[in-house]
This record gives sequence, structure tokens and C-alpha cells, in this order.
Amino acid sequence: LAQKARAMKLDKAPDFTLAMYDARRKVLAGLAQKELASQVSPVTPEVAREIVANNPRLFANRKFLVYDEVLIPGVDEPLLKALNEKADNGASLNQLLDELNAKKIRFRRATRAVASDQIQPAILEVLSRAKPGNPLVARVGDKFSMLLMLDSIVPVPLVGDAATQTAQMMLMAQKRNAAISKEMATMLNSAKISYFGEYAEKYDGKRKLSALPTPDKSVATKSVYRKFVFGGIISVSFISAMMLLTASMQILRGEAWLPRLWPDSKKGDEERSPYEEPYSAYLFEKLYVLLIGLAAIAGLVFELLTFWPLLPVWGSIVAVVLGVLLGTLSSQILGMDKVQNWPQKVHLLLVAVFAMPIAAGVIAILRYIHL
Repeated sequence: LAQKARAMKLDKAPDFTLAMYDARRKVLAGLAQKELASQVSPVTPEVAREIVANNPRLFANRKFLVYDEVLIPGVDEPLLKALNEKADNGASLNQLLDELNAKKIRFRRATRAVASDQIQPAILEVLSRAKPGNPLVARVGDKFSMLLMLDSIVPVPLVGDAATQTAQMMLMAQKRNAAISKEMATMLNSAKISYFGEYAEKYDGKRKLSALPTPDKSVATKSVYRKFVFGGIISVSFISAMMLLTASMQILRGEAWLPRLWPDSKKGDEERSPYEEPYSAYLFEKLYVLLIGLAAIAGLVFELLTFWPLLPVWGSIVAVVLGVLLGTLSSQILGMDKVQNWPQKVHLLLVAVFAMPIAAGVIAILRYIHL
């Protein structure tokens, strides 16, 4: 069958991968438990005999009981009083159950055959004083009620070497469980739990384990609002970047230049007069534009890298595209004749002005990070 499964390529199926992963974890967990158990010191016969002597209920006075147990949900004191009176007057267990059926009270009946060391001490004490065939009425706090009827009780003492070996196994099991529980507690307390977003702000780091806070509507609304703000910062920065690009190109070219979303339909540029000197910006202007341009690019990259994990991919793309579109449209203002006639110093100042929103966005991000 295993070869057939491989031929059918079932070993490539997701169910096989999940099953192998689960089996691997269980095997490793079992090996870890075995290793921890092997480190527990053995129980000496002297300690085991002391346990036998101090727990006669589990060993010397051990009994085997067969009894009927009826569980009734809840505690109805008038009902229990009435059942107890009927039992004292000689009513059988079946007659008491008929009374419950008549009142349409749900119950569950079971016959148990167990040793005394597997019975709760309170129930064992009641059954030890009971007479076979006589039902007893009892209650367990405010949770449920019980009807008990002893069928037989036989002494089955556990003494000698058998008792010593049983005590050793019991104590070893307790020590193994304690060692495993201690190791698990150490692992949980030393586990590193990372909280993100709103949860990170509410976790004080003082407790080793802390339940995640329950998100509420105000937190969700605040999160959505922040995402809109982040997208707005990106859009404004790209609008400014397009305006900055337009102003810089006009300075470097010495003439009007506007960004386009599609190729220019005009074929070729206007012919330049052979007597006209080609325009060349001053070195100072070139360095000025270069430095501000590099700073703007660095700011845009910083914003995108910071907001990329905080925004959905489509949100980041929409913010960038919207910024480019609005920036291209806004750049048309710089192509107006009145703006072209402004002094060169004003155009240089515009480059710095258009870089300011990008710088403001970077400052806003730095403040957000340190909140």
C-alpha cells in the first residue's frame, strides 16, 4: 500500500505533509518526555515502604467495590429529602428511579466495579458504611446530586513486595510528571512573545505571558484612520516630488518643461538657430538641484520602506499612483507664462519649497516611530 501511495503521488499531497509534520512533533515530544523522565532519581524501597505504611487505604485496607451510581444534574433539596425518606422506608433503587421518571427529571445510571484506590475518598467513605442493596442519597456541592447503592465489597489488600513495587511506580510517575511540568513552565515563562501594532503599545513587558488585549471599535477605527494618514503622506510626497522634478528640469534646461503621462505627439524639437548658444546652467545651480533631488529621493524611499509593512500592497500602489497623477497635473502651473517670467532665484526657491513636504513626511514618520 505504501508503494501504491507513492505511485499515486500521495506523498506530495498537503495532507501527507501535515500528517508527517504532526507525527514528527509527537515523536519529538515523546522523546523529550522520555529524556526528562530518565533524569528523575529512582525511588528507593525504603521510601516506597514508608508510603505503603502511611497510606493504608491504598494498600493494606484496599477493597474492591461493585456499586450503582446515578447522577442527577443540579441540586433540588426538596426532591433529595423526599428520595431520602423513601430510601429510609425501604424503597429500592429502581423505585427511586421510577420517582425521577415520573417527575421527568433527567439522570444517568452506571454500574461501576473498581478498586478503592480509584474512588474518591468522600464516596468511598459513604459506600464503606452502606449496606448492600440499600440506596443512599448524596449531593456534591451545588453542582449535582447522586444516588449510590452498594452491591458488594471485597477486601483485596496490597501488601509485601507487590505493595512496595506499586508504591515505587506511583511515586516515580509523580516525580516524572512534576519534572515535565516544571520544564514546561520554564519554557513558557522564557518564551518570547512579540506583539505588533496596537498590541505592542499595550504590552508592558513585565509579565512573561500576557493574553492579547481584546480589540474594540475605537482601536479598529484608529487603525483605519492611521492607514489613510499614511497613504496621504505618500501621495503628498509624490505630488511634491513631481513638482520638484518639473522645477528642477526647467532650471537645468533654461526653458519650460512639463512631465507627461504619455509620449509627446510632436515629432522632434523646434530647430535651434545655428547662431544661438546652447543653454547651460551654472555649476552652483546644478549642485543645488542635485543635492535637493538626492535628499528628496532618499525621503521617498524612506517613506515607502516604512509604510510598506503598515499598508496593504494595493493601498501603497494607489497612494503612489494618485500622487504621480496629481503631481503631473499640478506641474502644469509651472508651465504658465507668468511663472516662466519669474526670476531664476524664485525658481531656485521653488525647488526647496517643493522638497519641504517630503521632509515634513519624514519628520512625521520619525515622530510616529518614537511614540
